[in-house]
Amino acid sequence: EGGEANALERLRERPQKADVMFRVGAIGIVESDVHSSALLRRLHNTRGRTGARQLSKRQLFVCSPGSNHTDEDFRIDAQLKRDFIIIVLGYLAALGAAAVTVLMMDAHPIVEVLVADIVATVVIFLCSALCRNSSFYDAYWSVAPPVIALWFAWLAVDASTLRQLFVLIVVFAWAIRLTGNWAYGWQGMRHEDWRYENLANTAGVLWWPLSLFGIHLFPTLLVFLGCLALYPALAVGTAPVGWLDYLALALGLGATALEFQADRELHQFRARRTSTSEVLDTGVWAWCRHPNYLGEIGFWVSLFLFGWAAWDGVYPWSWLGPVAMLALFLGVSIPMIEKKLGADKPGYPAYQARTKQLIPGLF
Repeated sequence: EGGEANALERLRERPQKADVMFRVGAIGIVESDVHSSALLRRLHNTRGRTGARQLSKRQLFVCSPGSNHTDEDFRIDAQLKRDFIIIVLGYLAALGAAAVTVLMMDAHPIVEVLVADIVATVVIFLCSALCRNSSFYDAYWSVAPPVIALWFAWLAVDASTLRQLFVLIVVFAWAIRLTGNWAYGWQGMRHEDWRYENLANTAGVLWWPLSLFGIHLFPTLLVFLGCLALYPALAVGTAPVGWLDYLALALGLGATALEFQADRELHQFRARRTSTSEVLDTGVWAWCRHPNYLGEIGFWVSLFLFGWAAWDGVYPWSWLGPVAMLALFLGVSIPMIEKKLGADKPGYPAYQARTKQLIPGLF
């Protein structure tokens, strides 16, 4: 009756008279006379007014006395924490292997980074195979670029400090956003990307070789191509900071902000929808059908522009990054997700008819 704020206050003050547990960092308890399910749904969908952060579904636990689900809920939560620890350890092992590889080599820095990147990817693949889950690799896409950027910045001699700051801000903002979104939606080792499951069912005994080359090494090489522009931008480019740097900064941060807003709206939509067949067609999703892919393209183009500005021209082969990303998204990723959404959501063809794919009003 007193609203969410009053209920939150009772979480802190009266934990002894309860049968419903509400988890938000620490565990608090709601009194048994509260209509708990409705309250938790409201708190889950509320942001700002009460100061409660929005929670994923796995962070809400209804634990009534005699409930058959209480122990299972907490077992899932404990397993998720263990899975996160396994992920962190696997990525630390990959980072260590990459570092050893670079220290043992005496070649051009780009070649060293390429070899180290491949070695780290093979370590992650071994973790995927041991865990029987190729989604172990999913975070690599957003974790690798900051590491590569920091290494190139470390090698710099006469590079512009201001440009380095601009580039690192864009790279880390993008990486934190993407890694955070992955962590928010990740369901642990019990869940694998639906695309991988479909490929595994089709490939049969060839699945693990396909996983190594198609799911692990191929995206690693694409990200490496996208990061080629970081070498002139952070290490060897000596041109003074100019208008192209500011354009790249604005594009990179704007693209990241677009992706963040698209993620936020998607999570809110999933929390309030009553059926998985519903279509999100409001907010930035009313501008285009794939705002996240539009943001990804903008990010990789911004890195290319930074490299161009630093080198005072196009650094050799750095153009391959944005071109490869555009080809991946337009030729593989978007058609695959559009096919699935069209099959799962009856209203999706109408959404396709009235909303452009990537660029509002144009394409």
